[in-house]
Amino acid sequence: MLSSKNNDAFILESLQDMLKNFDEAIEKIQAKINEHIDNNPDLKSGFEHLISIPGIGEKVAPRVLNLLKSKQFQSASECAAFVGLTPVQRQSGLMKGKPRISKKGNSTIRFKLYMCAMSAIKYNPDIKVQYERLLANGKCKKAALIAAMRKLLQICYGVIKHNSNYQPQIN
Repeated sequence: MLSSKNNDAFILESLQDMLKNFDEAIEKIQAKINEHIDNNPDLKSGFEHLISIPGIGEKVAPRVLNLLKSKQFQSASECAAFVGLTPVQRQSGLMKGKPRISKKGNSTIRFKLYMCAMSAIKYNPDIKVQYERLLANGKCKKAALIAAMRKLLQICYGVIKHNSNYQPQIN
C-alpha cells in the first residue's frame, strides 16, 4: 500500500496532467474556431468589425459573433433581452422588489460582456461617458456597469447589422 505522501504526489501529478490535456484541447478548439472564421468571409468581416470596438477582444469576439449570427434578432433590445440584460421588477400585491436584470439566457456571454464592459469603461468613449453620467445621476456602480454591458452589446449588434467598423459617437 502507498503512503499518504505518495498518494498525494500521485494525485497532484495526475491532476496536473489532466489540466495540461484540457489546456491543449482548448487551444485546438480555439484554433479550429479561428480557422473557421478565417475561411468564411462573412464571419471574418464580422469578427473584424467586432474587434474594432474598444473593449471587445479577440477571445470574446467569436462568442459574440456566434450569438449575433446564429439568432435573427429584430433589434438590439431583443438581443439584450435574449442575453438577460433587461431589467425586471418583482412585485406581488403591495410588495415591490428592486429592479434587477432578468438573467435569462447564456450566463457565460453575460460574464464575458461584464469583463468587456470593465475594459470599455476605460477605453471606449461612448461607454465611458454613459457610465460616468449614470454615476453622476446617483446610480450605483453595479447598475451603471450593467448598463455599460447592455450598451456594449447594442454596439456589437449595430456593427454586425450595418456591416461596418465601430465609429465612436463621442470624440
